[in-house]
Amino acid sequence: MDFLGRALYWWTLGWSFITLWLERLWARFWGLCTVVMFFMALALSGLLFKLGKTAHFSLLVLFAVLAVAAALYTGRRFILPRRWQVERRIEHESGLKHRPLQMLHDKPEQGTSPAAAKLWYKQQAETRASWTRLRIWRPRPRVARQDKYHLRFAALFCLALALVVSRGQVSDRLSAALTPPSIFKTTVKLAAVDVWIEPPAYTTAAPVFLATAQTGRHTAAEASVPAGSLLKIRVGGISRPPRLFFDEKQMIDFTTVGPGNYTAEMTLDKSGQMEIRRGWWQSGLGAWQIDVIPDSAPEIQILNAGAAERAALKINYSARDDYAVRSLRAVIEPSPDIPAQRWHETIEFSIPFSGQKSREGEQHIENLAQHPMAGQPVMLRLIATDDVGNTAESNIEKIVLPEREFKNPVAAALNRERKRLIRHDDPLTMTITRHVLTNIANRPALIKEDLRVFLGLVVAIKRLSYTPTPYTAQTVRDMLWYMALRIEDGGLALAREELRQALQKLNQALNDKNISEERLQELTEEVNQKTQQYMQELAKEMRQRMEQGDQPNQPQISPELAQKLMEKMDMSDMQKMMEQMQHGDTREQMQAMSEMMQQMLDATDPKNAMSEKDQKALEQMQKMEDLIQKQEKLMDQTGKMQPKQESGEQAGEQGEIRKELGGVMRDMGENMPEVPEQFGNADQEMKQSQQQLGRDAPGGSLPHQKEALEQLKDGQDQAMQQMAERMKQQMMMGSGQGSGGGGGNFGQGYDPLGRKDNGKTPDSNVKIPDEKERRRVQQIIQELRQRSNDWERPRQEREYLDRLLDPYSN
Repeated sequence: MDFLGRALYWWTLGWSFITLWLERLWARFWGLCTVVMFFMALALSGLLFKLGKTAHFSLLVLFAVLAVAAALYTGRRFILPRRWQVERRIEHESGLKHRPLQMLHDKPEQGTSPAAAKLWYKQQAETRASWTRLRIWRPRPRVARQDKYHLRFAALFCLALALVVSRGQVSDRLSAALTPPSIFKTTVKLAAVDVWIEPPAYTTAAPVFLATAQTGRHTAAEASVPAGSLLKIRVGGISRPPRLFFDEKQMIDFTTVGPGNYTAEMTLDKSGQMEIRRGWWQSGLGAWQIDVIPDSAPEIQILNAGAAERAALKINYSARDDYAVRSLRAVIEPSPDIPAQRWHETIEFSIPFSGQKSREGEQHIENLAQHPMAGQPVMLRLIATDDVGNTAESNIEKIVLPEREFKNPVAAALNRERKRLIRHDDPLTMTITRHVLTNIANRPALIKEDLRVFLGLVVAIKRLSYTPTPYTAQTVRDMLWYMALRIEDGGLALAREELRQALQKLNQALNDKNISEERLQELTEEVNQKTQQYMQELAKEMRQRMEQGDQPNQPQISPELAQKLMEKMDMSDMQKMMEQMQHGDTREQMQAMSEMMQQMLDATDPKNAMSEKDQKALEQMQKMEDLIQKQEKLMDQTGKMQPKQESGEQAGEQGEIRKELGGVMRDMGENMPEVPEQFGNADQEMKQSQQQLGRDAPGGSLPHQKEALEQLKDGQDQAMQQMAERMKQQMMMGSGQGSGGGGGNFGQGYDPLGRKDNGKTPDSNVKIPDEKERRRVQQIIQELRQRSNDWERPRQEREYLDRLLDPYSN
């Protein structure tokens, strides 16, 4: 009972304290509450807005004064209740006499007799029994004496009616009622605000416009931009410089560019809430949430690596970045599984990567067959770098660095001596190498009496004789390598190697942002010169191969026919690419064209120029050349004959030529895509000529022979054009591509850029703007924005400019 009694006591005491506190609070502020209720009733009912702006403003001031007066001069003084006061109210509410709750706090005096103390505690116990009759104090504010006219009830009644009339528009009507209306005619000059963000140039992203022209014309409430983006702000039409806050911190000061015009720029490196204010506590001109996206590191992976044509290193890889990979380089290190040698070193070379976002399954070919570590186990890895400087390394691929195997005995001997000088550069080794080179130089037939190779051998022998130093060994072994290539592949191999080196130097220069335009021009001229030399050597090599028939089952053709075929084979693609690269507007375009030239160079191989069908077609072309000569001889004989002279023998010869033409046409149909229709026309003319000769009318036969000869020559030109195009495609598609193997994408089914052709022809009317046109458009848009923000211009003109800019603000 004692525990329950105490709990009931504290429960009653707590609630009584709250009711007494509310009683005194109402007694103190009943006047203020009454004024507020009257104002709310007037606002919610809508009567306040029907009285006009002047009455609205006046009533707003009146109610404010009444509220202050009511708060200060009505009601009793507010005093926070104390415990004994609450207990008195509880005793009064419960009907308890003689203050039993106060008795609980009293104690007997010291020296009280035990009998008196016992009597005292007995009385307390009886008092606690009365806790079951405790009642919570009911508030009695007693404000009726002050509110004689019962205004508080009238205000409450009006408020209840107004709530019904407002129909749920409580917050809107109260907000409008508390907003002071403008009762004076004032001219407000709006501020012109332009806010946009320019992403870094390497992202190639378009600017993000947050606000244009006038306050309130916001095109976006938030924006996501790359890290390092430049925030630009232009404000006009205000008297003082605004303030820029980022996450409630003032960042930078605005620069005054004219009366009432201010600008500011800031690099964004973190996310946050951006706000432009007129001052510390004045209204804002706009606020935006800016999310800054950090630049992530690239991703690079080696798919596979191995040997390619001519012992080059072929690397298949995939690289990607959120914006663009700026540079890609390969690092080759000796394998730790083999003993270290003095010629072991780390190889590094750049892989062309012209600022692209990703490359999947890309292939790069690098010729390292000349390097001393060729044929040794090595570890290959790729390192990718983006524009910000983030780097990433690929997986490590363990491979054997490809080594060139020479089939020509003399070239193989020179390569062996080169390897000897790589492993040993002492005088004894140089003496042995010198004797071997001397034996080769003394037998010019071994080097096909090539003057350049002979002179190279002589120079190498002299160097090894006079200065047998390690440096001499290094220079001689480089000479031996190029001489071996010339003997094995001819002058084309050297021209190809020189062009490849020039392209690599140009690619490295294009990736260097600090290189001068003069140096770029010099490197471009060097590539142009090497391209011309390569094209000359390529044409020479092709002509020699067709004349000599050095491939198995390849027929030999006359020099005249080989010359005609080479004239039809347009090998100027690289030259055209060179011209396009020289006239490129940007380094990215020049680098893209350089990469395409590199791919074409790697894929071009004269050995693959002729397939089996092409060899048979070439044989028919030689037969057609012989047939044309026979027809010319017959026409000369017929022209020397007298009219009505017997020409039966010539008729038989014409028939034989016609029969041979039919056989050539049949064989051509089996080995060429299309037989020129001119051969059919020539056959008909030969038939007419044969009939005239059979009638002993050589004069009537001559026009038909002449026409037949013209048709044969035209048909031969068309057939040679077809064959030249096929040979060019197969030669530039790489080894095995003509029969469906792998290689570069430059044949049928691919467009000139090496992409798969889906058979869809793009609309020739669609013109993709170049970089100059895009910059011109940006300049025009910027000029229109400046004029739109010029408040001295007529309003109609500024509105027209705003409408023009609307499509570019999203």
